[in-house]
Amino acid sequence: MLVVSDNVRPLLKVSNSDISVFKECLRKWNLQSFNRRNLVPRKPSTALWIGTGGHYALEHWTHYGGEYGILEAFDKWVESEYMRIQDLLGGAIAEQTWNELQKAVDMGKEVLSHYSRWAQKNDPFRMVAREFEFSVPIPYVRISLLDSTGRLANWVVKTWGENYLENEDFKKTYIDRELLNDNSIPALFVGRLDGIVQMLDDPSTYYVIDHKFLRRTLSEETLLIDEQTSKYIWAAKIAHANGWWNVVQDAARIRGVYYNIIIKKAPKAPDLLKNGKTSTAKITTTREKFLATLKQRGHNPAEYKDILDKLDNNEEKFFKRYRILRSQNEIDLVGDRLYYEYEAMMRIHALNPDIRNPAIYPTPTKDCAWKCQFRQACYAANYGGDAEYILREAMDTSDRTYYLDDSAFEDMDFGDE
Repeated sequence: MLVVSDNVRPLLKVSNSDISVFKECLRKWNLQSFNRRNLVPRKPSTALWIGTGGHYALEHWTHYGGEYGILEAFDKWVESEYMRIQDLLGGAIAEQTWNELQKAVDMGKEVLSHYSRWAQKNDPFRMVAREFEFSVPIPYVRISLLDSTGRLANWVVKTWGENYLENEDFKKTYIDRELLNDNSIPALFVGRLDGIVQMLDDPSTYYVIDHKFLRRTLSEETLLIDEQTSKYIWAAKIAHANGWWNVVQDAARIRGVYYNIIIKKAPKAPDLLKNGKTSTAKITTTREKFLATLKQRGHNPAEYKDILDKLDNNEEKFFKRYRILRSQNEIDLVGDRLYYEYEAMMRIHALNPDIRNPAIYPTPTKDCAWKCQFRQACYAANYGGDAEYILREAMDTSDRTYYLDDSAFEDMDFGDE
C-alpha cells in the first residue's frame, strides 16, 4: 500500500495525456499537469480549435445519435468557447486574436460540412455509445487515507473535509463503487472514449472509435503502437467487468480501434483563368467540389471529364480510416504497465514544483519550438533568468481536475501546415 508524506497530496487520478507528457518531458509535465502546477496559456491558441470543436460536433451530431445537426453543434461549441475566452481575458477579444479564431471557425465549418456529406454515404459502422467517461482503478495501487501515525491524512481533509465519508464526490467515486477498503482507496486512471461502434459487416464485433482531427494523416505503423487506445480498451473492459458500463453485453467483443482521421483541410475550388475557363491544374479538391464550381460558373462538365475522373477517388486526401485489432496481450500489458508509470510519476510528484528544480529536468528536442508552450520560461530557467515572471505573465492556473480531451497525436498539430 502507498503511504505518502502527510504534506503531499497523492496522485488520485492520472490520464493518458498526463502519462504521455510525463514520459515526454518532466519539466513540461510539472508545469502543465492538472496534478502539478496546472498552467494553461493566457492567450487563446487556435491550434486545437477545430479538433476540440469537431469532437463536440461529432458527439452531438444526429447521425451519430446526438441531438443537433453537425454545424449547429459546432456553432454551440463556438459560442460557449468565445464566452470562455472573454472571461479568461477579462473583456473584449483583441482584433488579431478574433481574426485568428474566426479563421479557425470558418475552416472548421468547411471541414465538418464536407465530412458530414461523406460520412453519411461511407460509414461502415453504427455508433452505439458516444463520449463514454471512465474512471477505473490502477492495478496494484492503494492509497492510504491515514498518515504514518495512523491519523487521517491532512490531504484527505483538504480534499474532502474531515467528514470525508459524507462528501458527495467521495461517495460517488469510491463508496458507491465499493473501492474504499481498510482506510485505503485506489489511484484511478481516467479519461473519455470518443465512442463505441458496431461494424456493419460483422455485427458481433465492436471497436473503440477514435476521432482525430489532424493536418496530415498518420501511418498504420504509427497507430499500431498507439498506447492510448489500448489503454482505453483496457479501461472499458474493466468498467464493464465491474458493472459500471453496459453498452455491450460482452466486453470481449471489443476487438480493437477504429481510427477516424479527418484532415483539417477543405476541398479547394479551381481557379478561374483569364480566358474564362476553369483551371485543371493539380489542386487538393474533390469531384464534388470541382463539379459544383463548374456548375456555378456555367461551364460544361463534359469538357472536364478527364480531371473529374481523376478526382473520383480523391477523398483519401481528406479522410482516412484504419481498423486495427488489439490482442489481449497488448491490452493486458498496458494495464499492468500503468502501475509502473504511476509509481514513476509519484516519485517525481513528491518533489518541489519549482521550475528550476534540477531533479525535474527538461528533455529538449527539435520539436520544442513548435510543440511546447513553456519554451520561453524553460530557456529562462536554463540561463538563470526570471522564469517565474514569464510564467506569471503568459499563463493562468486552470481549474481542470483532469483531462477529458485526451489525444497525444492532436498535440502534434502545433506544427506547420
